[in-house]
Amino acid sequence: MDTNTVKIKNFFEYYSYISDQVIQKEIKEDFQVALVSNDSRKIILNSIFTAIKGSGFDGHSFIPSAIKFGARAIVCESIPSHKVPGVSYLCVNNSYRAYAGLCELFHDKPADSLQLIGVTGTKGKTTTA
Repeated sequence: MDTNTVKIKNFFEYYSYISDQVIQKEIKEDFQVALVSNDSRKIILNSIFTAIKGSGFDGHSFIPSAIKFGARAIVCESIPSHKVPGVSYLCVNNSYRAYAGLCELFHDKPADSLQLIGVTGTKGKTTTA
């Protein structure tokens, strides 16, 4: 399988994957998700935008911009007072954690195929590559 190919998934699959984190929802309709991002400048049609509060910026202030660029679903810690018809909103306690789950699913759960090897002992670990 080509590692750059991502299997197209529907929004309901993403919602199902993080549903244990969702505390409030307003779901409109299912759609094929083209992109998952927390950067409103990278949003394209049929994206999921996750608003993350940071130390310098609050991603919630970029929700209107993300919708303008084509986001059809918003994951946030507080649902905006002005909601756009046709856009789904998922409110979570921790946007960063939800975003991690969405990215994991978008990239077909890459950790499931990792092989880990542990090196134990008292000598040689710092020089073992």
